[in-house]
Amino acid sequence: MSTLHHGFVASILSANLPLIPASTLHIYLDAVEATCRNNPNQMTQSYHVQLAAHIFTRALIDGYIDNDEFNASLTSFCLSYARVKAAIDLYALLIRTAHGGLSNSEQESEVSEDR
Repeated sequence: MSTLHHGFVASILSANLPLIPASTLHIYLDAVEATCRNNPNQMTQSYHVQLAAHIFTRALIDGYIDNDEFNASLTSFCLSYARVKAAIDLYALLIRTAHGGLSNSEQESEVSEDR
């Protein structure tokens, strides 16, 4: 997936997140990981990881995806790209939601930080 193509896909996913089935998000995550594996340029990898991490962060906060369904694949993704802040933030969110979910104030602060 090229950088331009990924930006376009991320824009569509972000705008239509409530309508996107979980299976499509799994395919998207697999495509991002494959792109990062095949591209040794760290700046390009960081761009792809940031876009994906922001989409999945929003999906988790807004309740569009279930943490249990995505926990293993997202944890692996985040730890593979731990040098990218957005991936670490997503990993922290996964840990918090796995241990009892987010309070309303946490959800509001996460959403405002993501924008």
